[in-house]
Amino acid sequence: RLRIEDPDLATTIDRPRGLNPEVYKTFRKPTPLCLREFRHIGKRGVPLLLERWRWTLEEHPFSEGEAGRKERDVFRQAILAAAGQTADKRARFFLEEILLDSAEDKRWRSEAAISLGMCAGEEALPTILAILDGPSPIEVQQACARALGRIPTLQAFHAIETRLGKDQMNRSLITALGLLGSKWGWKS
Repeated sequence: RLRIEDPDLATTIDRPRGLNPEVYKTFRKPTPLCLREFRHIGKRGVPLLLERWRWTLEEHPFSEGEAGRKERDVFRQAILAAAGQTADKRARFFLEEILLDSAEDKRWRSEAAISLGMCAGEEALPTILAILDGPSPIEVQQACARALGRIPTLQAFHAIETRLGKDQMNRSLITALGLLGSKWGWKS
């Protein structure tokens, strides 16, 4: 329905300028990027981004070789990050599914953890804590620890407080504590 109602939006999501080699190769640092474009679109584009990840990612005309791999990775990362940065609660179950999928790449699971904390808030705590305390890769656990800082509740603070002291988690937990305690961060 969204594609029919707003074809310009669908075109922008389907063909981000920052993934077009003719555009990004003119940048001072010629690397693909599209998160900023998705952030400017806001919440209204999130359903189309989720659709792209789930069903139509490979339909995008990526470049050949290494450039195409970079474009694909940037696109995937931007889709996950945009869902969190726009704080669109509709992405909650999508992000939970990626975070809980042990077959998914740990980069995407880590990005999904942080975005889940940003968009779902307190509702994300059970899932994030289950992964943080479970047998997941350390990178994913550290991302879950940092995601706690994006959940502005006392329960998130207590979760950080009780887990401080674990050697591999301390840096991520302290980062989360800094995010959680930043008055300026919450105002923005």
